Amino acid sequence: MKNKPLFLYLVIVLFTFIPASFARTLDRKVEENKKNVLDFYDLAFNRHKPSDAAKKYMAANYIEHNPHALNGADAFAKYFEVYLKDNPQFKTIIHRVIAENDLVVLHANSKKNDKDLGMAVIDIFRLRNGKIVEHFDVIQNVPNISVNGNTMFDGNK
Repeated sequence: MKNKPLFLYLVIVLFTFIPASFARTLDRKVEENKKNVLDFYDLAFNRHKPSDAAKKYMAANYIEHNPHALNGADAFAKYFEVYLKDNPQFKTIIHRVIAENDLVVLHANSKKNDKDLGMAVIDIFRLRNGKIVEHFDVIQNVPNISVNGNTMFDGNK
């Protein structure tokens, strides 16, 4: 077969560049998801505009897994509009961001004011087409004293 070397060359090229191109596309999507979640968090919780954040970054059929909160972007916005009005100094400090495929995980310290030790929060977001479609969280109060001498946030970043 005269064209066998050309055929093999094309196969090698395809199997070399297509996976690399796919990986770059996936990396871009993961970075876009991280940016969207960070921008959402800042707009909702630090700039105190949860309605704007919900409209811009959440799918209307958003699924909430916190057993104390309702499903839906509108429910999120309504709840946090009231909460942030009652807690005007509330802020969140993000310590870590981890992302893989369609998931973004935040490790954060949410505080009602500067004197409050706050809560250690792990938020897990699932995104589709750049919008937050699902949320899980684990929340723990930050204690006054740590028996091991470590904080809940510092460490090898």
